[in-house]
Amino acid sequence: MPLASFRVGRIVPEGYHSYGRFVIDTSLNRQDEILALLLDGDMRRIGVELGVIPRLYYPMPTNMHYELSAFCASAMDLPPTPTFTSEGGHKIWIIRAP
Repeated sequence: MPLASFRVGRIVPEGYHSYGRFVIDTSLNRQDEILALLLDGDMRRIGVELGVIPRLYYPMPTNMHYELSAFCASAMDLPPTPTFTSEGGHKIWIIRAP
């Protein structure tokens, strides 16, 4: 199963705030194509899991920054069970920033 890893952050007045990353199972390799797989509810779920927003019914901030890693994620580095499955059926793991 191919895995893509994204860093998630936001530009704030103090600079850049990193929330962590999410990993998604997909054979796609372009950032825009992968992000297009995720519906609004999926993005809000990622936001809640990373601590960006407190509840699923909150909107995600408009100044979020997603950066696809140049390296594929390894299944060996992830828990055996994903954090959730997207509305499109993709497994997603959430890794919070320390």
